[in-house]
Amino acid sequence: MSAEFESGFFVREPAWHGMGVVIKDAPDSKTAIKKAGLDWKVLQAPMCAMPDDEEEGFYTDLLCNYRDTDHAILGFVSDRYEIVQNEDAFEFTDALLDNDDVKYETAGSLQNGKLTWMLARIPSTNILGDDIDKYLLFSNSFDGKRSINVAITPVRVVCNNTLNIALKGAKRKWSFAHKGDIGGKLQEAKQCLMMADKYNKAFDDECIALAKQKLSGNQIKGILDKMFPIKEDGEYTNRKLNNMIAMHENFKKCMQADDLQNFNGTAYKAVNAFSDMIFHGLATTRHTKNEKENNLLSVINGNQMFDKAVALIKDCA
Repeated sequence: MSAEFESGFFVREPAWHGMGVVIKDAPDSKTAIKKAGLDWKVLQAPMCAMPDDEEEGFYTDLLCNYRDTDHAILGFVSDRYEIVQNEDAFEFTDALLDNDDVKYETAGSLQNGKLTWMLARIPSTNILGDDIDKYLLFSNSFDGKRSINVAITPVRVVCNNTLNIALKGAKRKWSFAHKGDIGGKLQEAKQCLMMADKYNKAFDDECIALAKQKLSGNQIKGILDKMFPIKEDGEYTNRKLNNMIAMHENFKKCMQADDLQNFNGTAYKAVNAFSDMIFHGLATTRHTKNEKENNLLSVINGNQMFDKAVALIKDCA
C-alpha cells in the first residue's frame, strides 16, 4: 500500500522527513494538532450489505471508521474496535512526559488519515563527543490493520541518522491492539515507558561498546557480502548484479562521511554508515514518489535491513 503523505509539520528535516510544512519552533500539543492537520475526530457507522438478488439490505457485524471533517473512509473494523482519537494521543504523550513544556518536533498523517504519528523530544545524550537526540514516537491507525505503537527513537544529531538499535532486555517499543480496555493499555504503556531510562541507559552503553569494538576491513567486506551478495555466475540478472554492486559502493561512500572519521576502525562507524545509507534512501536503486514517506514508516515500524546490519556487526565482536 502506498504511504501517501497527507499532512504534517516538521521543526527540522531529519533523513526520514522532507515532507510537509517546516516550522521554526516546536509547538505544544494544542498547537501541534492544528499544525499537523490532525484536528479531526474519527466516527463510526454500522455497515449495511445489499446483495444483488435482494430488495432490502442487512446490517453486518462490521463498523466503518470515517473522519468527521470530510467523511473520508479510514477503515472497516469489528464492533470490538476501540478508537483512540488524535486528541487523546496527544494527551497521552503529554501525560507520559509529565512536563508542561513538552514540545513536538513532528506530527502528521499518512495514507489519507489511516495512520497518524507524533514525535516529542526527550532528554538527549552525548556519547564520546557524539550528540544523540532522543524522541518519543506515538503512532496510531484507524484502518483496523495496525496496532498502536509507542517507541523511543534516538537520532544522531550531526547527520540525522536514526539509531533504532534493538537491545536484549531493554524494550524500545510497545504495541497494543485497538481492543479491550484501551485506557488500561495506555496506562500500562505509560508505566513501561516511565522506565524508558532502562533502554536509554542500555542504548548509551551499547553505543559506547560499539565505539570500542574494532572492525576490520575484511570483517566489513564479509558483512556486505552477507547483506548484498554479489554473484557473478549467472544466478543474477545484470540488473540485480549491478544493484548489489551499487549497494557496496553506496556503503563505502557513507563510511567516508567527515562526521564519522573520529570513529575509524570501529563498529560504531559501520552502524552509522548503514543508518545513513538506509534512512537516506541509498539502500535501494529504485526511487519512488513515496520514498520519503516509506522512510518515515520504517522509523515507526522498524527497519529489517538495519536490524540485520547491526546484528551482523555485533556478531563480529
